[in-house]
Amino acid sequence: MGEARRDTDISSRSKKFTVRMELRELPVTQEQMAACFGFVMSVGEEQDTSFVIRVQGEIDLPRAILIAGSGEKYYMELVYSMEDFDWEHPLHLANDNLTEEEVEAVLIAILDAQTDDIDIITHGFRDITYLVYPEEGK
Repeated sequence: MGEARRDTDISSRSKKFTVRMELRELPVTQEQMAACFGFVMSVGEEQDTSFVIRVQGEIDLPRAILIAGSGEKYYMELVYSMEDFDWEHPLHLANDNLTEEEVEAVLIAILDAQTDDIDIITHGFRDITYLVYPEEGK
């Protein structure tokens, strides 16, 4: 038998303070990437703070990325627009057990390489849309 599936704990998505970064185009500059990495370190140390990156424009990548500390690990949530599919809500994928290096690898893939086709997202993130919008009753 396989390993029991563990539910994703979304409690880390709600913090007292949120730092926001708006990006108008991809790929990001080296300065923007360095700022992102600095905020990742900060939310790992400051457990009451989250970091949200919003990406504008026509892209098939996450429109928002939320990062927060969850004890010894990191919580990361990717939010995809599903308007083209006539979904009522965006798709939310999350992982609550990431290392700082894994968070940075996802950021590099999305913000610099402009892809979300990496193993950690494909195999490590779970659909939490039904937790964010419980009225959907999934």
